[in-house]
Amino acid sequence: MWGRTLALVLLATLASLGSVSGAPSNGSAAPATPTLTASVHAGGVTLRWSYRGNVTPSATTMEIDRAAGSAAFAELTSVSAPHRRQTWRDGNAPGGPVEYRIRLVSDAGTTAWSNVVTVTTTGGPGPGPGPGPGGNPPLAPGQQECPAGSVEQVLTLVNAARAKQNVPPLADDARLDLSARTHTISNASSQNLTHDGWVGYIRNAGYNGSLLGENIAYGYPSASAVVSAWLKSPGHLANIMDAGFRDSGVGCVVDSAGRFWWTQDFGG
Repeated sequence: MWGRTLALVLLATLASLGSVSGAPSNGSAAPATPTLTASVHAGGVTLRWSYRGNVTPSATTMEIDRAAGSAAFAELTSVSAPHRRQTWRDGNAPGGPVEYRIRLVSDAGTTAWSNVVTVTTTGGPGPGPGPGPGGNPPLAPGQQECPAGSVEQVLTLVNAARAKQNVPPLADDARLDLSARTHTISNASSQNLTHDGWVGYIRNAGYNGSLLGENIAYGYPSASAVVSAWLKSPGHLANIMDAGFRDSGVGCVVDSAGRFWWTQDFGG
């Protein structure tokens, strides 16, 4: 039965997602360079990887880079605690030739970049990183907009909670509004509450801050309900009260079953 759910909060200083150099810190054998394959399907590109090595799963991150056309590789997203064999979907790859590469950052060291895979896509929207600045992604079939003022009320309530702790207010940022809306539409479409691809959504919306965070939820039928739940969750509360965040964007979508889906992105 569907209920109310808050996802685990993600908070990252992007500088910490880069390469790790030096000798392994725990005596583990450094992982082998991962192997990557890719396939095109309706709505996106599916990446499949595998790697070998003795690493602590919770201390690993798979970095995913993408290059389109003549552009250089750029970070698309990072997947925390990746499995040794796993798939990941880029749901909004640009049309034409697209290249991907990955590498594993672990407690035992950082691997070399994987083999580069190239696919040719037709482009188009789908679950995954959203459109560029100025876009306003349409709702998926069966979805509805949340009641007027819901998105604005989330920021109002969050800033009221910050004010009680003498934390400066967050400014509404159109780019983070775009990334939050796009991610919310994706989660509601897939009926899967996930942070997957969250950095990609924010970067593709044009926001370049170095400190990013995200809170997501579904099943809470109002702004006051979801903010109240976030404030009672230590991890989500930490994002809301982080003085390093200056900007915010909020997304809200109602799915075909009448369930509310929420995203609040933070940036600084």
